[in-house]
Amino acid sequence: MKNNILNRAFTVLALAGSLSITAQNPQLKNWCIPVNQVNFSTMSPVASLLPSSSAANGYYNPSGTENFISETSNSMHDANGNLLFFVTVDANSSRLRVFDKLGNIIKDSNGNIDLKFDYFWHDGWGTYFSDPGHIFNHWAKEVAILPVPGNCNKYYIVLGFQDENNLTDAIAYQPVYAILDLSLGANGQLIAASSTANLFDLTNLPGMSSNSFKPYAPYHKYRFGIAATPYRPETGNKNYFLYVWGEYSNTASKGFYKYNVDASGFTFMNVENPTLSPAVGTNTFYQEMEVVKLPGGNYRIGKTREGHSIYFCDLDYATGSIIAGTERIIDLGVSKSLEGLEFSPDGSILYYSYHGTANKIGYVSNLTTAVPTTADLLNHNAGFIEIAYDGRIYFNSNTNPGTLISKTVPNLPGSGFWSVPAVSLAPDFTGAYSNLLPDQLDGNIYYPASPTISGDNYACDVAAEQYTLGGSYDPNTYYTWTIIGGTPSTYYGTGNTLNITWTSSGGTISVQAGCSPSTTLAVKPCCRYSGPIPAGVTLTYLNNVTESTPVTYNGATSIIVINGTYNINTNAVTYNNVPTYLAANAVVNVNLTGSLKLQTGTVWQAGCGAMWNGITLNTGSNLLVDASTIQ
Repeated sequence: MKNNILNRAFTVLALAGSLSITAQNPQLKNWCIPVNQVNFSTMSPVASLLPSSSAANGYYNPSGTENFISETSNSMHDANGNLLFFVTVDANSSRLRVFDKLGNIIKDSNGNIDLKFDYFWHDGWGTYFSDPGHIFNHWAKEVAILPVPGNCNKYYIVLGFQDENNLTDAIAYQPVYAILDLSLGANGQLIAASSTANLFDLTNLPGMSSNSFKPYAPYHKYRFGIAATPYRPETGNKNYFLYVWGEYSNTASKGFYKYNVDASGFTFMNVENPTLSPAVGTNTFYQEMEVVKLPGGNYRIGKTREGHSIYFCDLDYATGSIIAGTERIIDLGVSKSLEGLEFSPDGSILYYSYHGTANKIGYVSNLTTAVPTTADLLNHNAGFIEIAYDGRIYFNSNTNPGTLISKTVPNLPGSGFWSVPAVSLAPDFTGAYSNLLPDQLDGNIYYPASPTISGDNYACDVAAEQYTLGGSYDPNTYYTWTIIGGTPSTYYGTGNTLNITWTSSGGTISVQAGCSPSTTLAVKPCCRYSGPIPAGVTLTYLNNVTESTPVTYNGATSIIVINGTYNINTNAVTYNNVPTYLAANAVVNVNLTGSLKLQTGTVWQAGCGAMWNGITLNTGSNLLVDASTIQ
């Protein structure tokens, strides 16, 4: 998520015209914009206050006296968009903290309520600063939250911090991360990095130089950037690529520090070194970095740079490396100081905001051409820019304090903006409104909507049965199948069908996508026929069957076994000399105008050694038994 330290009135504008809600993940339908949360489930977003705890235990917001300020923030939600936890700044201490869904502070196992780091700065020649349990008061405004692959309770929270005292001229930004486990403690727990800290270092991993993030960079915090690719469940290790942008000058310590993130943690891969020009400047607007997955499978990453330029390039899907020939730099001119950045969903348009002699929202198109096209859309003092669940792009405004404005159809930049506020927000503790919006991409697709499962729910046939995913099934989502009582016992993939052979009398099929609630189909024990089957005769299982058209079964060709509910909804269901076996759970309903005929030696009898549940004749139905037996 991204939030700006600069206090401005917050307004969101939207494009005029109609737009249906896009098929996005319900996880993304809520935003945390302290002190507000905004629900984008409909085309008329609704804002409310974040959950209040108490001044002593956490976030506190009784009637406009909120004790939180609208700086750095992000949040995580479950598969239905319900708040799980959020990260923001406590105005009582000006310290970054993690809060649960009720607004209570989440502590680490040592009882620490603040995010702390064992700070040992090394410049390549010697250690000149040491402070275990250090608390930072300056931070980059981007916070990435990455669900730990394969674990639905643990999350990586990636941040950038700077020293809180007068050493800002000697210390650059420090990328760090916390690990949150919601299964621990009463309301979750931060994993301790040591007896004094709960933040882990991202600058001293194997393969990194000791001064990867350069010292002597007072403006480094404004150039800092964090962005993660969407979760990659289709890869062998089920990972993310994480990029941390470091740019000390135009000639030193520049590039994307690339990490592999999986269930075992963070691995430094390499520095992707872009070609950068012009030189960086020194303005004081925090800036965004964004990454999007392209329809063809690769990624596109963009970064606003100090001063007035935007860098973007394409990244190879398999390696995460810069693809040769795709790098572009857009120079907007020295009078413009960039801040917000957002790709359209298909990656074809790159929106930006800047400040200067004029304050505007604009966009870059034709991104793959030698000279991309830039156009300013709107006079507006906006901050960060984000796409919401409703498919519109949102930003804040200073023309109507405390509101959001949105643009519809982000893939079509010329379609315009709403001229009226889309969402009105409450001010924070200082009376200001955040211009930093949450970047919810990081957890995206880890909480897809749960599908339905259809197929025979009686384990009868010795041959394989086919089961199918429906409902919210998405061909681009990876699903984990778990089968008890049949083979295969597990399956992982994007397909919507699976053939299962039942090896026991009954079992279950559970299907889960990421950390969404699993969908389960109970496959009931079956009364199986084990007697001889004469040549030319077919064994037929009628399991939870409804007869809606006339049918005749003949004993010369059929042996019938009935499991579950058998509905007769047609006026001509006939059994001629058919041996029929009914399970203990079998019940036969002859419904309105239905007719069941048992004739010429048909025998209906209990199967599997237990009595069945009989026949129910409803009004207007009839049963004819002619030279046949019901036992």
